[in-house]
Amino acid sequence: MNSSGEKKKRHAGLKVLIVIAVLVFLFLCLIGFITDFLWFKELDYVSVFLTKLLTQLKIGIPTFIVVTFLAYVYLKFLKRGYFKKVVSDEVTDHRRLNIISWSLAGIYGAITTFFAVKKLWFLLLQFVNSTGFDKKDPLYNIDISFYVFKLDFIEEANQLLIVLLIAFALLTVIYYSVLLSVRTPQIFERVSDDAKEDSGASEENAQSSGYGGGTAGGQFGGFDNINDMFGKFAKSFQNGGKSPFQKTAKPKKQFDHSNLKLLISIAEKQLIIVGVLFFLMVGVNFFLKQYDLLFGSTGTVYGAGFTDVMVTLWVYRIIMGLSVLAAIGFAVGITKKKFKPAAIAPIAMLIVGAVGVGGALVVQNLVVTPDEINKESKYLERNIEYTQSAYGLNEVDMKGFEANQNLTSQDIANNSDTISNIRINDYAPAKTFYNQTQSIRQYYTFNDVDVDRYMINGDYTQTFLSAREIDEEKISDTWLNKHLKYTHGYGVTLSRVDKITSSGQPDMLIDSIPPVSRVDEINIKRLYLPGNKRYEWFCKKWPEVDQIASNQQIASFLGIRSESLSRLRHQKRKHQ
Repeated sequence: MNSSGEKKKRHAGLKVLIVIAVLVFLFLCLIGFITDFLWFKELDYVSVFLTKLLTQLKIGIPTFIVVTFLAYVYLKFLKRGYFKKVVSDEVTDHRRLNIISWSLAGIYGAITTFFAVKKLWFLLLQFVNSTGFDKKDPLYNIDISFYVFKLDFIEEANQLLIVLLIAFALLTVIYYSVLLSVRTPQIFERVSDDAKEDSGASEENAQSSGYGGGTAGGQFGGFDNINDMFGKFAKSFQNGGKSPFQKTAKPKKQFDHSNLKLLISIAEKQLIIVGVLFFLMVGVNFFLKQYDLLFGSTGTVYGAGFTDVMVTLWVYRIIMGLSVLAAIGFAVGITKKKFKPAAIAPIAMLIVGAVGVGGALVVQNLVVTPDEINKESKYLERNIEYTQSAYGLNEVDMKGFEANQNLTSQDIANNSDTISNIRINDYAPAKTFYNQTQSIRQYYTFNDVDVDRYMINGDYTQTFLSAREIDEEKISDTWLNKHLKYTHGYGVTLSRVDKITSSGQPDMLIDSIPPVSRVDEINIKRLYLPGNKRYEWFCKKWPEVDQIASNQQIASFLGIRSESLSRLRHQKRKHQ
């Protein structure tokens, strides 16, 4: 009775902890939701917020209901098949088993919904609202809008299905483990021959020694006196070295080849379905990868090159065919209980993939690189054509300009601005130099370098220009950091293209944080408000936030010290 009461108390305590954990989770989610809503409202982007929310709900609610229900039906199907094939004397608590089934189905549905909502909501909007470009790619003859609006969604959906299929297989294994625990097959309970021999020997020893099965006579029940007991104890070691105190061996549960066959026969259909779907999805994945070749960079230019079309594309197609054979071989192998045929096609897929990677490297380095002009000419023409079309340059009137070699000193004198702006620096080393010396903070970076021109000392001067930007991967992913603290970069760097310092570095015109101009002709203007003015503006803009936000939060947003803000808030309350 006491143990029963203790169990009830433990169960009640566990339920309370689960409820508290759920409430805390919902509270944290609600805080984030309300904060984001107020933020979008303040920026007058409520429609954007609602579009995202409604899309996620449209995906999430049906996905959770359908997936959870189908998962539960699937588990019921597993249970029915298992109970038909497994004979056991154990009494099964079907009510408890049904609760477990719904719980596992709900967990699987929740995981599916979470990843579907997180990964697909924006891609789905792109897919649904796609528009045609009226221009097709040269390799597959598909409208380019497919690559811009639809391909990412299809690839992400396929990747998600592969992950969920693996989770589906794990769900099957977990549920069969549950079924084995509540209804153990009798074949698992058969005692092995070794266990029987050990048990028989133990009983025989006990009987021969007179220990453990003795009569009630005597003080020690089986021995006439102390000497007799120790005499038989010594004799037992002489006869085999076994102690008369050795316990009777417990029967060992047997698990052998017949058990394995039984489990496979029970889960045969499920194994076939999961295996076939997995290999078919792998084939679909490689079918989609062929479109990614148009985004490749193995060739001379961006896009599909000679190696991609002649080697990699055919490797993908071979793997697609092998994936179908792998699905068929897996189904046949499981059905006939022969595993070697099921492994042939997957091994061939791995071999083809490895050979394909090596073959692509060989072809690129030994065939294409020595003869790039001839091998890549067709793909260069495509790159030029589609680049011009993308930037609207395909309708530009082309006029010839005949250049000559008759350059004179007078020509140089007449074009001094052009000659003085000839670049002696390059983009790549300039960008490297900026990141090494001008990032200054670890969360800043320079992504690219542009060219601009300014009047410096009365001369039209060509320069390298690069903006100091936030590297989001180097800041912690918190709401405060993303929305208030690390929202934008800080200034620019500027250097001449035609001059270097004595140490060989770019001649900087603008550098440092805050940006400092090294020449009088370039003026840097910044809107600067002292800390008290910033705080006044903040209080007028968001008075309700000032009432609830901490000193650290507001100070980070305004870019002032927390101690200074504390003093300003104290003065404000004093005047009120």
